[in-house]
Amino acid sequence: MNALTQYLKSRATGRTVTGAVIFALLVVLVQHTLLIPHFQAATTFIPFDAQFPLTRHMIAIQLGAYEANARAAYFPFLLVDVLLAFASAGALMLLWAWLFAQHRTAAFAFFERGAIFLVPVYTLLCDIAEDVAFARLVGGLSGESYAATIKFAVTIHGIRGALLDVQVILTLLFVILFALAAGKQEQTGAVRGETMVNGE
Repeated sequence: MNALTQYLKSRATGRTVTGAVIFALLVVLVQHTLLIPHFQAATTFIPFDAQFPLTRHMIAIQLGAYEANARAAYFPFLLVDVLLAFASAGALMLLWAWLFAQHRTAAFAFFERGAIFLVPVYTLLCDIAEDVAFARLVGGLSGESYAATIKFAVTIHGIRGALLDVQVILTLLFVILFALAAGKQEQTGAVRGETMVNGE
């Protein structure tokens, strides 16, 4: 884990973080302005990946309403969704690493020891797993594995949703800690400068 942390910190410059975040946002823009509306126009539903909450009954009902063009409409969304999973995980880990590297506080050191960078990795793995499950279902999966795949997809989708919430909370927390550390550093610098002036 230390190797991953050090690698991220070595790559987490202001430029790389900005570039990674912008790229992830552009992928989100393409997904939400082009691909989701395209799939919805073909099926009247948005992709399962974007539905929160999602239940087994919802999946079964929507699959029953899909027509033959659903698979073709889902494929481009699937490709971009996989890209987004990697882009968002990378951008988030770089952002966190950059925040941690700016101020060596006890709080940031605690989170690093707790392998906090694995949270985006777990989210990425859940995203890929649900993509595979949804692709099988949209592709016309039937037989004994149909019900099991729906159950798995709903479970992993719920876990991913919870991890996304955790990521938002952690990011807000890290930004607040960063702002507090920056304010404390600025205040310390101001006091030190005043002391030097008075000493002269």
